Amino acid sequence: MNWALRNRWWLLALAVLVPATIVAALWPRWFEYQDRVAGPTRPVAIGDSVEYGGATFTLEQWSVVLSTSPEGEELDLPVGTQRVSTVVSVEPGEASPGCLAELVDPDGNRRWRDDFEPLPDLPGISDALANCDEEATGPYLVVFSFTVPDDLGGSGELELAVPDALPLRLRFLP
Repeated sequence: MNWALRNRWWLLALAVLVPATIVAALWPRWFEYQDRVAGPTRPVAIGDSVEYGGATFTLEQWSVVLSTSPEGEELDLPVGTQRVSTVVSVEPGEASPGCLAELVDPDGNRRWRDDFEPLPDLPGISDALANCDEEATGPYLVVFSFTVPDDLGGSGELELAVPDALPLRLRFLP
């Protein structure tokens, strides 16, 4: 009896399970990759308002705290990093959208997700949220904070995505 014939069921199982395992392992990363790479961005200057995904977004404030500064030492930032904090005002339309924020270097090669750390104390900002509120009916402020390497030098760009408006994203320029 031939070896392939004797092991046909094992070979058939391998032929089905190996591709299924590869697909299962790569599936989540594929969509994450597509979210990051695919799709255009719309540049928005600080202070400008733009309608996007069912709401009006405005980048109100952009601040950078170096790890070597007194504020950075108070925040216990790791050496060689900086904290970039942004304040975005959101005015919901008929429905308030959820949103995702990333800080992107100007070349688009590196990205950082929001820290979701305790909100930093920013002058003139109170009652801010750490993420977009899908239940909100009126205007509110969102603070996105990122701990990034010093070599970014405050030149990053805030990229905001509303899932229902993808693949288009907003790119706030400081």
